[in-house]
Amino acid sequence: MRIALVVASVAALSTLSPQAGAHGFGLAGTTVLGGSAGLSANSDDIATDGVFGDDETSVSSARVRFGPLIGHFVTDGFLLAGALTLEAEGEEDYSGDTIVSRNTNTVGLHVIPSYYFGLGSSFMPYLRAQLGVVSVSSESQWDFGDTVEISGSGVVYGLGGGLTIPVGVATGGFLQLGLDLVWSKLSLEVVDSELEQRRDRFTFEIGTALGLFF
Repeated sequence: MRIALVVASVAALSTLSPQAGAHGFGLAGTTVLGGSAGLSANSDDIATDGVFGDDETSVSSARVRFGPLIGHFVTDGFLLAGALTLEAEGEEDYSGDTIVSRNTNTVGLHVIPSYYFGLGSSFMPYLRAQLGVVSVSSESQWDFGDTVEISGSGVVYGLGGGLTIPVGVATGGFLQLGLDLVWSKLSLEVVDSELEQRRDRFTFEIGTALGLFF
């Protein structure tokens, strides 16, 4: 009788445990497809090299980011994802001179490894890193009428974490909320001039992601 109860208990537990090849958010073999968006505050340290000497200044700005993402759980809890990001931002002040407007657009490609905790629960905390490359273009309209265009590229890296809410078992959807700290190193050139800029940027971002898993 006692042996029969043990066998029955093991059988019951096996039906609750993830089976080999089973899919579900956080389980090996599951694919994630969705989109992400974020709102961030940026702080830039800018060094400009040109024919009239060097200049250093700081700039603060706000940025909106969105784009698609795709990922795959390589092992239970470990997600390897790629993301395309489209970003737009505006700056209010630059080196003490008034700017009528400054519009900057950035396109990025990122690799994002993440690790999820509490697999199988309704709320899954996660930690993640990111590494990517970006292309930047900017246009500024100064108060004295001149328009300045800047373009270039750089690398970004960062750390973050947050909470994921999956809905469904083998397939379903998910909602993600998180915070990220991101550092960027940008090399830029002023169009039609000999001026060059180096930007070291720190970004604090509040972000969200929404998608499907299968």
